[in-house]
Parts: sequence; structure tokens; C-alpha cells
Amino acid sequence: MTSQEPSANFYLAGEIGEKASRRGGGVRWICPAFNWGMFRVPIIYRRNRKAGGYILRFKQACLFATIPRGGSQREAFAFIQRSQPWIERQLAKKSEPQTDIWFRGQKVPIAQFGTPHVARYLRAISITELIPRVRQLAAQTNSQITRISIRNQRTRWGSCSTRRAINLNWRLIQTPPHVVDYIILHELMHLRQMNHSEEFWREVENVCPTWRESELWLKRHGREIISANPSAA
Repeated sequence: MTSQEPSANFYLAGEIGEKASRRGGGVRWICPAFNWGMFRVPIIYRRNRKAGGYILRFKQACLFATIPRGGSQREAFAFIQRSQPWIERQLAKKSEPQTDIWFRGQKVPIAQFGTPHVARYLRAISITELIPRVRQLAAQTNSQITRISIRNQRTRWGSCSTRRAINLNWRLIQTPPHVVDYIILHELMHLRQMNHSEEFWREVENVCPTWRESELWLKRHGREIISANPSAA
């Protein structure tokens, strides 16, 4: 999502932070802002029982640190320290105007969209394209679904529920078509196997023999897409 002691002073929320609020089932603590180079950034710790691990992300000029079930503020603090190179890259991106963005697996100039609200525009495209594609692949694989939702997920490309509902990340529109199909088929196969067992992966292999290629593409570029916050959005 090389540890070196940052020049700034870090504070654990449990020591001098203030319990701020409860939202979405998670308790948040806001820590005093710290200086990181030319940036002054507050850290917000929050707990999320459903999180698969420690997660860092920037939102509204703050660094959010998510603590999973069984985790601790101290471990989150250590994770922040280990993630210093990533944090510095994110801050560097925010200090420079973004000129291009991923679209259908290629980086293209933001200016070509002709709108200052690029993210909103891409979300609209994703709704018009992803929902019909889910229905098409569901029909091809004899998969019964009850609902399709396009969401603003920050840690997942897709998910499905025991009620046979498929949820997709709108940012899939930024990936190549073969990745889009793989994620959709991956979730459809979860309707048969609600796990990641060998049997599940055999189901995926049967309907998407090139899934490894798509996984490799996501490994190389997925994090950049998920963490991006287009300046024109």
C-alpha cells in the first residue's frame, strides 16, 4: 500500500490526539498536523473492522490511517513510518498539476475530456458501460444476479454479496477491457464459490483463461489508479 525516521514529529492518536467522531462504524482520532517538507498534513486514525490490513490514503488534505480489527495505533504509526517513500510521492503529486489520467488502460491528456470534472465524467461513462457488460457476461456464464452497483471504492475493484449483488469500482473504466472483464468474471464466479479456494480459481480459469495477465496489469498500475485524485476532478 525502507523505514527512515521522518524529520517531522509524529504523534500517536492515543497519546495526544482527540477522539473526534464515530462514522461508518469506525472511531476516529485526529492528531495535530505535522510538517513534511513544505507540507503540513494532519493524520486521522480510524478503526474499521472490515479492513483487511492497515491502509493509508489522502483525502481533503489529510492522511487517513485505517486500523483493522486486532490492530493498534502503534502499529499504524509504524506503518506510516515505513510508508514514508509512498507518502512523499503522494505529496509530490499533489504539489504539481496533473496533466494526464488513465483511461481504458492508457494514459491520456486530461485536457482531451473538455471538462474540469474529469472524475465525475469518467464515473458517468463507467455506469453506461460497466452495467451492460456485467449483464452480458452474467448471461454468458449463466449467472443469476439481483443488482449491479457502481461505487467509489478505495480498496477494492469489485465485490459481490450473498444476495447475488455485484458491486464494481467506477475506476475500472480506467483499466483495459481485459481487466474489466476479468474483475466482472471474478465476482460472478464468487456467486459459485464465496471464497478464494482452488475450486474458485478453477472456475475463474474456465471463464477467463487470461486472468493472470489482468492480475499482473493491476499489480503494476492498480495502486496508482486507486490512489489518484485528479486535480481536474
